[in-house]
Amino acid sequence: MWCFWRESSFHRRDGASVARLHDEQDVPVSTYWLAWPPFFGDPAIDKAVMRRRFKTAGRAMTFADKTWPEES
Repeated sequence: MWCFWRESSFHRRDGASVARLHDEQDVPVSTYWLAWPPFFGDPAIDKAVMRRRFKTAGRAMTFADKTWPEES
């Protein structure tokens, strides 16, 4: 289940998230969305995440749900 965090960021209970890039003042600076797995922090995974861009938050969420299913 996706939860609204702010205008340009959503997250799930397991830690997966989708967001647009932000500047130092927390203002979105990208027109695309990125999807992060629940275990964000592994350099190999981080590199793959940054290459995949989505036009909408919905598409990023769908990708995250298929790639990293939320455990019940």
